[in-house]
Amino acid sequence: MTAMSTGPQAFRWRLDGDPPPPLTDALHLGEAARAAVFRAAELRGLMPLPDAFHRGDAHEHAFWLAEDADEDGRIDHLLVFAECGLPEPLIPVLAEGGRIFLGGRGAWRLAPDWMGRRAPGALFGPARLWISTTPFVTARWQSRGQGEPLRPRDLPHNQLLQDISQRGLPAPVWIGQENLILRRGARPLAVEDFATQFRNGKANSRRPADATPCAVALRFAEPVWGPLAFGFGAHFGLGLFEPADDLSMDLA
Repeated sequence: MTAMSTGPQAFRWRLDGDPPPPLTDALHLGEAARAAVFRAAELRGLMPLPDAFHRGDAHEHAFWLAEDADEDGRIDHLLVFAECGLPEPLIPVLAEGGRIFLGGRGAWRLAPDWMGRRAPGALFGPARLWISTTPFVTARWQSRGQGEPLRPRDLPHNQLLQDISQRGLPAPVWIGQENLILRRGARPLAVEDFATQFRNGKANSRRPADATPCAVALRFAEPVWGPLAFGFGAHFGLGLFEPADDLSMDLA
């Protein structure tokens, strides 16, 4: 377990540019933002950054999460969060913001918005009910190969439960699964419309060929803290959940 930092754990930017990118590009935006920050850090001689910030198997390293705060189906903010804390030398780089590009789809400026430790509100919760804001995508093969039977332990439901357990969170008391991402101010988004492959194309970052995207609702017995992101691409914006206790009466 990495020693807990007493410094800031999160930095949030507002995305300036018109039009804002669609929420379906969350994975590519998170990937581009991380690359831009790491390039800026390298130019300032700050590399390598601490392993606890950018790599590891305990999921304590940084999450780069696209936010649709006004729920119109478009990304308006970007949050980087690290349980272990943000490296102090990196904070001036984060505060400078900079620009990110998604090829022909557009370019946006990262305008500093907030920095601090996890606190109630936004993607942090705490909440009992959490719903998908981007699809949960299975990260492990569900079978041994094409035409082979699916392994029960690797079906989406069980992969999600394993991820939740590995984060040290309690098991949910209820899980609902759908094919649509629900947004209060915009039309529902089909999980198949989301980018679920990294743009860099590296072999070690490719999803399994039988990867399954799904929209999920999680209910816990007691409120849990976010941000919650699980599955393939979770550190770059996929598998992201948002607190939804105000929707409790609308879901089974």
